[in-house]
Amino acid sequence: MPPESTIDKLVGILNDNKHLNFVQRILDPGQYPSMDFGHGRWGTHRMAYSTGTPNIVYPTIVQDPISGNLKQLNDDEAVDYAKKTGEFIPFDKPEDAAWFGRSYKKVWGGEW
Repeated sequence: MPPESTIDKLVGILNDNKHLNFVQRILDPGQYPSMDFGHGRWGTHRMAYSTGTPNIVYPTIVQDPISGNLKQLNDDEAVDYAKKTGEFIPFDKPEDAAWFGRSYKKVWGGEW
């Protein structure tokens, strides 16, 4: 398990961005539909990160605002969707976006 300060930082970033649909699905997955990822894995979201301009973390599974259904997007579609809708978490440094994208599941003791 990561140090408490790491958990606090991850939780803080999620809480600061809980207005975003994909973050809401991360924080309260039981309130949203889930997708079958195969091999017995189910989930409400998948996330990716982009380093460069901009440094962001964004969903690759999005929820249709009308039907409520989840849809998996390819990498290009997902980053375009994030930029068009504002469904992303910005970071000042590329290494911070990469760290968060790889580490956020540690809040629950999980890793993929």
